[in-house]
Amino acid sequence: MRRQAFKALAALALGTLILGATQVPAYADTDCESGHFCAWDGANYSGNKVIDSTAAFGTTNVDVPDNVVSSVKNLTGNRWCGVNNGFPGDDTVLNVAPNTRLGSIGGADNKIDHFYVRGGNWGCS
Repeated sequence: MRRQAFKALAALALGTLILGATQVPAYADTDCESGHFCAWDGANYSGNKVIDSTAAFGTTNVDVPDNVVSSVKNLTGNRWCGVNNGFPGDDTVLNVAPNTRLGSIGGADNKIDHFYVRGGNWGCS
């Protein structure tokens, strides 16, 4: 009887170990790869992904559909700056630090027309 109970307990523990090893951690990004910058037209990374970019530091115009970005994941080591095209000049409306996830982008929601990429320690201006 003890032997059967021990076998059952060992089988349960082994099954739990195997299942636990195959689970994806809650922080894992399956919709935006490491080294990428991604943006969606819905809050909390919902709706359509409108950009999935690996643009390098110094890139000045990463185009996105005008006025639709609502959430972003910056899984790069660079800073990404969201710009609203305006007259007489453009306004930088979003500053996304390296390795940052923003499910909501506040006042920049549906205002971004393109991004530019700065070094991680640089600001957007």
